[in-house]
Amino acid sequence: EDFDIDFADLWFAVNGGGGGTWGVVTSVSLQLHKYLPYKNFVFAVTECSALLPKYEEFVAKYLMTPSLLNVTKESSLACGTSDTGLHCYGDEDVLGAWERFLELNNVPLEASACLYRINPDAKSFAEANLMGQDSRFPGKVPDAPPPTPIPDAIFAFVLIPQSWIDESEENLDFYVQNQIVEYYSHGVAT
Repeated sequence: EDFDIDFADLWFAVNGGGGGTWGVVTSVSLQLHKYLPYKNFVFAVTECSALLPKYEEFVAKYLMTPSLLNVTKESSLACGTSDTGLHCYGDEDVLGAWERFLELNNVPLEASACLYRINPDAKSFAEANLMGQDSRFPGKVPDAPPPTPIPDAIFAFVLIPQSWIDESEENLDFYVQNQIVEYYSHGVAT
């Protein structure tokens, strides 16, 4: 077991080693974890549309620079997101971090209601997506959101290295201000 793996070489290889080629994955190792409770949080986009940029900034900071919100790296790595949902495994205090973020940004505390937990009985991301689905394919998880073309996006479906974000807070601000589509995977600190 080598926990000091340099993922930079792996990342270079998966991208084809340069020259516009593709890499081929020939083996995969999975690291198992203890069972942790699942929590699904959503942002009320319609009701709180004016706060959407602040929510996007919160998610970026929670997942990429958690220390700015007084959140541990371990808690941050247990969460991921797509669309307007934040999906966490464990006992993370996401709502508390959201309230601290609002306070730091002089946003009225009433805005804390814009982020709330849904599907408390769901045990996983897949199960949460199956709950309440009126689908032609029962038991299947739909794309969320459905794939769509992204016009003139600076950052759209690209991986941003954590090391670039760690270089300066300006890099994080640049990313937050220029993102079109956000997606943060669980455990992105490689």
